[in-house]
Amino acid sequence: MLAVCAFAVLIAGCGLKEKYAGEWKDACIANLNEIQTAKQHWALEKRKTEKDTPFGTDLYGTAGYVKKEPVCPAGGTYSINAVGQKATCSIVSHNQ
Repeated sequence: MLAVCAFAVLIAGCGLKEKYAGEWKDACIANLNEIQTAKQHWALEKRKTEKDTPFGTDLYGTAGYVKKEPVCPAGGTYSINAVGQKATCSIVSHNQ
């Protein structure tokens, strides 16, 4: 009986993961766009070039361009990258 319940939970969990994967990707892409916008504002305001890379502390927090550091809802890790490059997520399918 316990094995049947565990199997049912496993199947339900897989379905939920698939259900939310698209929503997580969309939210992640929105976060990446927010990071890009913050980078552009930072570069313009600080007179930086496309080769300069801001730190998270330059972009996030009460003195930054984004109040709270974005987090990938699927557990990926963001790389800010240089101004001339797009921010990326470690989950490759989230990158445009």
